Amino acid sequence: PRAPGSHPIRVVTSLGETPPGPIFESLEGPRILEVEPNRGSEIGGQPIQVRGQHFSPETQIFLGDALATAVPLLAPVFVDTTLIRGIVPAGRGLVSVFAVDPITGVARLPAAFGWEPR
Repeated sequence: PRAPGSHPIRVVTSLGETPPGPIFESLEGPRILEVEPNRGSEIGGQPIQVRGQHFSPETQIFLGDALATAVPLLAPVFVDTTLIRGIVPAGRGLVSVFAVDPITGVARLPAAFGWEPR
C-alpha cells in the first residue's frame, strides 16, 4: 500500500516511458479510536457512538468476533469524519468493532464492546 497523498502515474515499457500522467490519490482508511458506551444489554437497543478517524458517509460499523459473522450497527448516522452514531443490535459476549469503508478499507478495534445479560 502507498502512503496517503497524491502519486503521479508513470508507465514504463520496453518501448519507453510515458510522461507523468494523471494523479492517483491514495486515501487513508478508517480508524476506530473508541466506542461509547463500551457495554450494553444483550437485547440491544441502546444508542452508541463510534469515534475514530477517516470515516466517510459510506463507512459501515459492525460488531462481532469476525467481520464475516459480525452484525451491523442499526440506524447508523454519519456525523462527520470522526463520529458515527447508531443503535446497538442484540448480541452476546465481548466483541470487536469494525469500520468498513468500501473504498479505503477495514479497521478493527478488538474487545471494544461487551453485551451483558439482562
